[in-house]
Amino acid sequence: SPERDIFMMSSDGNFEIPLVEHPAHDELLACTPDGKYILFASDRNGTFSLWKIKIAEGKPQGNPELVKSDMGTIESLGFAQEGSYYYGYSKKINTIYTAELDPKTGEILAQPKKTITRFEGYNQAPSYSPDGKYLAYVSRRFPLTVFPDYTMAKVGGNIICIRHLETGEEREIIPGLN
Repeated sequence: SPERDIFMMSSDGNFEIPLVEHPAHDELLACTPDGKYILFASDRNGTFSLWKIKIAEGKPQGNPELVKSDMGTIESLGFAQEGSYYYGYSKKINTIYTAELDPKTGEILAQPKKTITRFEGYNQAPSYSPDGKYLAYVSRRFPLTVFPDYTMAKVGGNIICIRHLETGEEREIIPGLN
């Protein structure tokens, strides 16, 4: 699933412990140098934000805490020796909306609504199919992407998505281009 959770696995691979489970897209960024917290990016509050959760004896303690909201696409650069955390990010936000228009006047008849909510803020260049049943768009993804066969690769970049407007079903085309 593209909506990812975060797990810890034993070094021998015999067991795994869920650290962050949520319907949102969660992505591990770093473990604090003292091992007491993990930092992760999540869109659980509507935009990608920086979160932390306390870890003790290999298990999460309590609920995740918001560190900084609306961070955009965060890429971890790690901790400095004295404990400062460094990251790279992009604040560029692209969201696709639809609105009903009067064909004669061009007047908006209904409040615009978000069409795509997966990877919200990172979708652009929408185009309808000639029959109006599909919407193709480009979705900008994190550097680490999960493919439909559950393999992972550092592809990042642009993914072409084709959404069936009646069912909401989507197909993703991963062109492998920069």
